Amino acid sequence: MSLYAVEMNFQWLDVGNIKDIWGVTEDVLNGKVPGYRVPGTQIKAGVWLGINTSIDLKNCTIVPPVVIGSGCHIEDGATIVGPALVGANCHVESGATVKHSLIFDYTKILKDVEVSEQTIFGDFSIGHDGNTESTDTWINLKPHPALNRLSDAINKM
Repeated sequence: MSLYAVEMNFQWLDVGNIKDIWGVTEDVLNGKVPGYRVPGTQIKAGVWLGINTSIDLKNCTIVPPVVIGSGCHIEDGATIVGPALVGANCHVESGATVKHSLIFDYTKILKDVEVSEQTIFGDFSIGHDGNTESTDTWINLKPHPALNRLSDAINKM
């Protein structure tokens, strides 16, 4: 029996379960994945923005590393503490706080809500410990209706 190997110059990042998604995201944001280019334009050390994003950095608190996707609206008075990734077309209202979290596309974080150590996707919030909670119980956290179709399809799998 012959055995063959190929040396490849890349780092394997396993996301075989939901808890791993945060671990890989955190490693990427903290620069621990060589050769991976963080999406967006770096506007200051450790802060990347996508195109058509509305934010006034003088009136928000942003603690790197943070990636904010394209088409987002971050209101004055919002706080984002990294490592954190806010997906495309999200809205973070004044007084809201996102800490050490991964917020998927089309999510709206309402005024005075704190999201900490969570991965938010559609109707679900997954803690970094892997526990799942429906966001229906979070009165002030409403995902964009466009994700309903996607989360419905996933729930049917």
